[in-house]
Amino acid sequence: MSTVAQYSARAKSYVVNARHLLSTGEVEKAGECVWGAMAQALKARAAMASSPLRSHALLRKYAGSLADEMHRPELFQDFLAAEQMHTNFYEATLEREDVARVLERTALVVERLLRPRAAPA
Repeated sequence: MSTVAQYSARAKSYVVNARHLLSTGEVEKAGECVWGAMAQALKARAAMASSPLRSHALLRKYAGSLADEMHRPELFQDFLAAEQMHTNFYEATLEREDVARVLERTALVVERLLRPRAAPA
């Protein structure tokens, strides 16, 4: 399995896991899966261009660059919201509804980022 396929599979799996964990009341774990889904989707997208992302800082920088490239400023805002889920894993300050909102936005971002890109004409 290629690196892109591995990252893509993990991103999708983490979205499914987040929904399950949220349904069982494990809010912090669900949020950590949300963060994982966002990170893995970004890593998959970067791997499509042979640009590995090996640090949290590189993920953030890439999310900003990709948002600019795609003319979708909300992508970076969605990244920041997912990043907050990682913090919440340790701090447990967010409510279930907060995590649910970010989960649904992240699921849309994952779907968008993992779509096959059109071949150049």
